This record gives sequence, C-alpha cells and structure tokens, in this order.
Amino acid sequence: MNENIEDHNEDDGTGLPVVRLDELGENTIIDEANLAKLFGKCRKSIKRSVARGELPQPVRLFGKHTWLSGQVAAHIKARMSSIKEKAGIARK
Repeated sequence: MNENIEDHNEDDGTGLPVVRLDELGENTIIDEANLAKLFGKCRKSIKRSVARGELPQPVRLFGKHTWLSGQVAAHIKARMSSIKEKAGIARK
C-alpha cells in the first residue's frame, strides 16, 4: 500500500515536518520535494546529498525523482554502520 507523506507529518514547533522513515512503511513513494520536507532541507540539498552518496540514487517516476522510504532508510542505516565500523577500527 502506498501512503502519502503528509499523512504522517507532525509539527514540532519549528514548522518543519517531523516524520520518521520507519513510520512510513517500506513501500511509501517519496518524491524529491517531500524528501526535502522530511529532512528539513531544500530540493537542491537533496540533489547534493545524492551526488555525495549520502542518499541513494532516485528512480524517475512520472517525470519526478522518487525513492521508496525503505530504500532511503536502508541506505542511511548502511552508511551509519560503515561509519561506526571505521571509527571502531581507527580507535584500535
């Protein structure tokens, strides 16, 4: 079932949406504008994050860059694990 990100937005007092990727379900389709809202960034920041490998590559769907929420979450989790492993190795 595809969900809409707006169905999960809450206000934290800053006017920015507060959504956790795991609340969306793995198959929620997120377009670039909504991913930017999710992270409280502009669309250009999302493009730069993709270019740096901080976010996975999008898929074109109906002329828009889109991601599945589960893929974004898995990508971020893998990056965090990698960083933690490298930090642990560097401390030894």
